[in-house]
Amino acid sequence: MSERPGERPGERPGGRRHGFLRAFAELLRLELAGVRRTWRGPVLLGAALVTGVGSPVVAWLVPDLLASTLGQAAAGALPVPVVADAWAQWVKNASSLLLVVLVVVAASAIAGERGNGVAPAELAGQGPRGRDVYVLAKTTAVGLSALAAAVVSALACAAVATALFEGVTGADLARGAAAAGLWCLGALVALGLTLLVSACSRAAVLPAAVGVVFSLLGQLLALWGPLARWSPLGLVPMASSLASSWDALVWGPVWTGGAALVLLVAGTVVALRRAEL
Repeated sequence: MSERPGERPGERPGGRRHGFLRAFAELLRLELAGVRRTWRGPVLLGAALVTGVGSPVVAWLVPDLLASTLGQAAAGALPVPVVADAWAQWVKNASSLLLVVLVVVAASAIAGERGNGVAPAELAGQGPRGRDVYVLAKTTAVGLSALAAAVVSALACAAVATALFEGVTGADLARGAAAAGLWCLGALVALGLTLLVSACSRAAVLPAAVGVVFSLLGQLLALWGPLARWSPLGLVPMASSLASSWDALVWGPVWTGGAALVLLVAGTVVALRRAEL
């Protein structure tokens, strides 16, 4: 049988691709096992449950809290809390607690292993292809961890909100699920930026700081209308508003958020290819 140009003797067509996928699957399995067995798993689960359970409770107790501090007159001026308030509170709490924990996890994914010598030992002599597998496995593990944490937290919020608020409908839960999905996409963009900086650094402090500052500063920048309508910075504010009405949904931040995520992952691959381990 004749060999194709560039094909090694005895190597089947597609063997390199299959080898890449096998290496990716094995490294991803190890990464996910590491999340479960180290501090990352319990901390992520705790942050997800605190956010999911606490958000509807806080929204439900707001009138009582205001009545105890400002008096019944001030509390009576507020509308009666509804399930949409619980989801809006969830977006707010997830952006301040759950996202910070995810950023810390993402910051240490690459920079932490470069700093302690694990990455240089694993990638020594593997070349660009080995680094690509490494980055893609790390990125996928962080993304799956974020998705799992968001799903657990959103389910907890839905369950507690259904128990606390009266007249919860399927439409309310559907808007809440959509709000959680938009928040998750915004969180993935922040994590993508964190991973990109992590690939350029040997210390986890810098990427963690960049991720936290981006998530906090982005909410302020999103107050400007054009950024809110056409950039990924508009995802979190839109998620909060979507809990009350489908009219808040615009597609500009969704498309730009997806494109930004792809570009950030590609940038992370390129950055680690050029980095000195």
